[in-house]
Amino acid sequence: MSTREDAGTGPTKCTRTRCIRSPTTTAFSCPVRWQRRVKKRSSGSTPWACTGSCGCRASSRSWGDCGAFDYIMEETPPYSTEDVLDYYTRLDFDMGVSVDHLIVTATEAQKQFRYDLTIHNAEDFLKQHRAAGLKWEPIGSVQGWDPKSYAEAARQYVAMGYKRIALGGLVRTRNGGIFDILEEIRGTIPESTDIHIFGVARLDALPVFSSLGVTSVDSASSLRMAWMRTTNSYLTEEGPYAALRIPEAGKSFRAKRMREHPELSESRIQELERNALDSVRAYGDRGCSLDTCVEALLEYDQYVTSERIDMESHYRHTLEQRPWERCTCAVCQKWGIEVAIFRGNNRNRRRGFHNTCIYYRQLQDVLQGKDVMLPNGKMTDYACPKQPLLFDDRGE
Repeated sequence: MSTREDAGTGPTKCTRTRCIRSPTTTAFSCPVRWQRRVKKRSSGSTPWACTGSCGCRASSRSWGDCGAFDYIMEETPPYSTEDVLDYYTRLDFDMGVSVDHLIVTATEAQKQFRYDLTIHNAEDFLKQHRAAGLKWEPIGSVQGWDPKSYAEAARQYVAMGYKRIALGGLVRTRNGGIFDILEEIRGTIPESTDIHIFGVARLDALPVFSSLGVTSVDSASSLRMAWMRTTNSYLTEEGPYAALRIPEAGKSFRAKRMREHPELSESRIQELERNALDSVRAYGDRGCSLDTCVEALLEYDQYVTSERIDMESHYRHTLEQRPWERCTCAVCQKWGIEVAIFRGNNRNRRRGFHNTCIYYRQLQDVLQGKDVMLPNGKMTDYACPKQPLLFDDRGE
């Protein structure tokens, strides 16, 4: 195996960017998802500061939530208000979200129960937060199934005393549906109330979000595209590219299928893999022709899976354009063509960090009223004025 194989694939840090707020302060938060395996610490233990341990800037504001998608099909959330208050406090978050329960098509029969439970949890969350005199900011998580249900919950949250609310359950909702919900909410609550949207940070929707009073969003889409997409897994400001797939022989579930081909011995599989890697790296160093590199990639790829579309034109486009040479992000500057190789988990997450950097740059352009290239290869067409208030810190 090539000695360069695992170059730069050390431990990953934060895997989501939440609450991107200002292009000048670059303040963002990196929530650490609370899984069931995480145990509560004893009362005498030293608090673990999320911001410093995640590698975030000291000036960043960290945001914690309880990860409702992780328990979406359970009857009730596995965490109590006391659990999450303790969690946010011990990990020294700057903001924390009340315990909610997602309302989606699969849970339609439970929607009223989940709606009422989420509102009850928000009320209990704020009461206990105040009683304990906690310093971090409480945020009320809002669920619903149509504009009126979201607006009614938002109205109740403001009456409880929340200054910031977060709308959940909208990841699969089209932009128009979200706009309708925001319009209904904005007609119900004061303009001074901050609105966050969970999981929806679509560049083509941000100007409208801003006009409807949204002050922050979050999304893991740019990160996840690095390993969830085939032809646009490597994002750039000029457009998306296909990463070069060379799965690890004997490790990747797809590469393991190569053993089903009787004409392939274990040594032959390793030879094809090594040739693909060496050819791509040689091409990156301008020591290999485009045709030779593509041929090596496809020779290995044809045995990995027969289900994928023909990748030749996509690989050629990526290799011809050499986007890693033009990108100024720290990942591309350090690792070059290695960023474009679709392979192990840490490697793909590293490309995901690059994608997130590209998204943040485009976000800043959007804040200036500029059009940007979307991950689907289409340009936005805002034809709208600069949006200075989107993600503004409002003097905080």
